[in-house]
Amino acid sequence: MRARGGFVFGLVVVVASVAAWLTVAAWRDHTDQRNLAAAVALAHRVAPPEGAVPSNACRGDGLVSCWTTPAQPRAAADSVAASLRRLGGHVTVACDRVRVGSGSAATSADECHVAARFGSRAVTVFADPHWQHGPGGNTIDGSLISVAAA
Repeated sequence: MRARGGFVFGLVVVVASVAAWLTVAAWRDHTDQRNLAAAVALAHRVAPPEGAVPSNACRGDGLVSCWTTPAQPRAAADSVAASLRRLGGHVTVACDRVRVGSGSAATSADECHVAARFGSRAVTVFADPHWQHGPGGNTIDGSLISVAAA
């Protein structure tokens, strides 16, 4: 009888553990899907910077919008960050000064990243220098902005 009681107790512990694990996994998946839906909804509502026009030059997973604008990357990122804040996002903005081009044609420009996090999901915006290739050389004529949710 004693062996049967120990077996039953062990079986109950295993069943309870599996049920708890499945409950936690389902809750985490539900939370993750809710966060993704919130990020996608917010990304679709982001207002483009002034003077921005749609572009098809962007690539990436979860891409929602792509624009070019005559504004420099830092100004474009600040404009998009303000839009995200107005929509209720908790936003971080980071810009780095990078060298672009090569040789004597090289210059430096800002590349900026804007993020609004929802748990493990986020709305991400990249504002990169937009190059104009012409007979007189390459010049930066504004920004290429991509908005994604993942």
